[in-house]
Amino acid sequence: MKELDVAAQKKIVLDILKYVHEICEKNNIRYFAGYGTALGAVRHQGFIPWDDDGDIEVPWPDYLKLMEIINSDESHYRFLSFGQKGYYYCYGKIIDTRTVVSTSARKVQIEGLGVDVDVFPLVGFDRKEEQQAFRKLQAMKMIGVNYANDAVRLRKNFLIYPVEKGLQLYYKKKGIEAWGRKLENMLNRYPFDRGEVVFSYGGLYKKRQLFDRHVYDSYELMNFEDGKLRVCADWDGYLTHMYGDWRQLPDEDKRKAEHVSRAFWREDTEEDAGNDD
Repeated sequence: MKELDVAAQKKIVLDILKYVHEICEKNNIRYFAGYGTALGAVRHQGFIPWDDDGDIEVPWPDYLKLMEIINSDESHYRFLSFGQKGYYYCYGKIIDTRTVVSTSARKVQIEGLGVDVDVFPLVGFDRKEEQQAFRKLQAMKMIGVNYANDAVRLRKNFLIYPVEKGLQLYYKKKGIEAWGRKLENMLNRYPFDRGEVVFSYGGLYKKRQLFDRHVYDSYELMNFEDGKLRVCADWDGYLTHMYGDWRQLPDEDKRKAEHVSRAFWREDTEEDAGNDD
């Protein structure tokens, strides 16, 4: 298989982002560029120069609609999500099926992964239930993490270990799809449109992923490379909440992506895909 360099991977990620934007425009689906993709759109009008990730945030009802449309579309894209066989992330991935990814980040591998854009579901809850809902959803996330690592990390609260270990063994036997279906049911209980607080679920930033409702009330269309992406209208508030002084570039020695995976064209498609314009 032919290995993809960073430039080729960026081109694929950009094509996925363009495809998602087109699908959402045609089908009245809400989405927002998220995390580093939002930062790149605002600060660089494209990718952060030293990164190649693609991240979007999608209200949970729209997430389900987008997944259904993409997976019924006769294209080389597919929407992977929890509840599907062997999938243990608590957010989705829209992949280019012409590619394959080999990663050392997780001990348990997911069959069919390719170059992708991450899709984080947006849910909402009232302030009075914020802490409880946050803890429940983070606990569900850890089940997926422990399954992926095929191990449970010992933490400061020793009482958590036997619970997490028991759940890891349970879903190892029953199948992680059962966890995914349970997570789907849980997200249904936190409607995006009625919450005072919005939670961008699945990322690494924990409580920095909790936002006031108004942040997602509207969006602004911004340039992203040679295309357009939606960014929440209060992009300054969003980025400040996530990153602090987001206008300040990191030190030069930190301007690098932390790659733990390698990407390739699949053998049966690499010739045609490599000739794409």
